[in-house]
Order: sequence, then C-alpha cells, then structure tokens
Amino acid sequence: MKVVVWLAAVALLVGGCSGDGGSDSTNAPTTVATTQSPATSSTTVAPVSTSAVPSTTSTTTTTTTTTTPTTTAAPSGTGTIPVAAVIASVEAEYQTWWDYFEPEPPRGIAGPVEIACDHEVGLGFGAVVLCEAIPLEEREYWPEPFPIVILLTGEDGSTNHREDRGIAAAYAAAPAGQFCRDLIASESELSSYFGAVMYWFLEGRPDRMDADHDGIPCETVFPLWDIANFWHGSLLEETVDIHFGYITDLATRGSAFDLTIDYAFFLGGMEANLAAEAAGEITPGEGVPNDYYIVNENPRLRTFTLASDVQVLLQGYRDNIEAVATEPALWMELLEEVDRCDAAGWPEDCANLGGHDWHWYGAGYLPYWIQLDGDTVIRIEEQYLP
Repeated sequence: MKVVVWLAAVALLVGGCSGDGGSDSTNAPTTVATTQSPATSSTTVAPVSTSAVPSTTSTTTTTTTTTTPTTTAAPSGTGTIPVAAVIASVEAEYQTWWDYFEPEPPRGIAGPVEIACDHEVGLGFGAVVLCEAIPLEEREYWPEPFPIVILLTGEDGSTNHREDRGIAAAYAAAPAGQFCRDLIASESELSSYFGAVMYWFLEGRPDRMDADHDGIPCETVFPLWDIANFWHGSLLEETVDIHFGYITDLATRGSAFDLTIDYAFFLGGMEANLAAEAAGEITPGEGVPNDYYIVNENPRLRTFTLASDVQVLLQGYRDNIEAVATEPALWMELLEEVDRCDAAGWPEDCANLGGHDWHWYGAGYLPYWIQLDGDTVIRIEEQYLP
C-alpha cells in the first residue's frame, strides 16, 4: 500500500476570511473513584516515548485507501522532527497496550504493529501523516494492515492519532472554506474534533477557525471533554483553559453568578489503568471499567464568576439522554431543589427534577467541565456518567 503524507497548507489554500462561523472567535471526596466516560478515538502521544494519556482503541477496521490532495503551496507542517521518531512513538503506544493486557488482551486491542509512512521530510506542528499499521500478532478484529492518521500537535513531536475509518475520504470530499460549525454539522468523519483539527491543519490553520489565534481551533463549539482530551499531553495543553471537577456551590452576587469548583482529574485509557492500579482499585492487566477513572486528591476550592452569556449544558432526558442548554438561574433553582430533596430523603415529588420538557439526569451528582477566559467561566458542561 502506498502511504502518503499531507502537510498543512498543501491542499487548496483558503484566504484569510473571518467571521464567527463557530470558530473559537458537590464537594467530591478526596479519594479516587472509578467512573465511565464516553469513548474517544484519538490518542495523544509524547515524542519518542509513550505518553500515558486518555486513549482507546477502535474495535473496527477499514482498508480505506487515501489519496494526496493537490499541492498548491509549500507545506507548513515541515520541521525537524524525524518521521522515524514519530513512528516509534506511536508503535510504542500500541506495544504498551498489548503488554499491559498480556496474556489475554481484549478483542479491541490491535496488538503490536509495524507502521510504514512513505515520507522522508522532517515533520513539524500541523503535519497530517497518513500511514499503514501492520499487525504483528494475529487478532480476530485486526486481520490485515489498516490505515491510520497521525497529527503532529506540537513542535516537540507530540502526536494524536486514530485509525482511518473514512476521515481522509471525508476531507477529500469536503469543500474548502468550512467553518467549525459546518464541520460539526456535517455528520461526516470531520464532525469529530479530531476531524476538525485535521481539516484546520490541511487548510493552513486559517483564522476563521481560530479567531483568538491561540492555536486551538473550534474551542467554542465542540464538547469541552473532546477538546481537553485531544490536547492532553501536548505543549498546547495549558493553552486549553478547560478544567474538570465537582461544583460545590453556585451563588448570586448582585446580578452575577459565582461558581465554586473542586478540580479533579478525568483520566482515560492507559493513564486511567495505571492510576487505578497504583491506587489498588484494580489488579495489573485488569483495566478500569468503561475506560476511565476520576482522581480527586486535592481539596482546594476555586471560585470564578460566570460570564453574562455563559453556556450551561446539563445532562437531561427527553426521549434519550442529551445535553440540554439552560440558564444559570434555572440551574441554581435545580441545585436548590436537590438540596431540599436530599434533606427530605428524596420524596416522590423529587423524581422528575428538570425543565418543562426534560428531566435532569444528573440531579446534581455529576461532575462538570468548565472553560475559562481569565477568571471568568464562559462554558459549563455536565459530564455524562452511567
């Protein structure tokens, strides 16, 4: 299989057009607790060595082939990072997963692989590398070589990768000049945050998808967990001012709202396994239930003011569980109702807390993600847990 490399700005370049377009324009116990997280298909890897960060492995394979976009400009994803170092880093992660679960790895684990990338130019931030992974062990769901996509997410060689289940073809079919809102609504492989970042790289990192020029595209339209997970372990992680934790208080101060949060760590993949193992919650090679783990060891509380136009998404139930947008005032009323119900032992009238057409699934007990702009909270999203 001929393997190719895409580098940012090698596809049709888009002018510097701008617009809002969806660009970025409960005090928990201090012990460790296991939980369940939504699945993620991408993995961040530190340069050369394996980085234990949230990651999962897909249980489906594809033999989709890819083609190189038309080159119209010198690539901006070139640099001094050797392709061999990138390959070794990703191969090491596959090996780490295999070694951890030996002698009975789950069916979804691909096992050790040999990765081939037909490219010799040094890589840099923004490179999109299409490669082929060749399984070195016989696996029921991984019977033959499969394509993967590697994104260079830092000048230090940090990467984020996933199996290619049609994302390269989705980019080839997508029009130039898309905004973040267009991608998330496309229902294609580009509607994932990984897909949006890949599109941004290949379009030459246009400002229309990163209006504040902080190097984090689409940070106001994709779920906060997806964004934080994608950049975890990269040089840009601190730029992503997104935090996980438990809301311990929501209070009014004049016409404003103040939120108090107890930060915690929401771990996934191998990082979750190793943390749970170190805490004695699982045995070596067992793996955490549902692939994530929450660590809360620091009791420090932090208080922030909510922006006047803050976005609050709660886990609500209509026909299915879904994110429901609400206002801080209603959220505060719901939290006060939770306190009343707790004190009363959850009588029958507390069974359906929520809005006029939805029930509150979390009922005040789920953790949250918050996004900050300085000391002001601009987005709040309740984390689904089963």
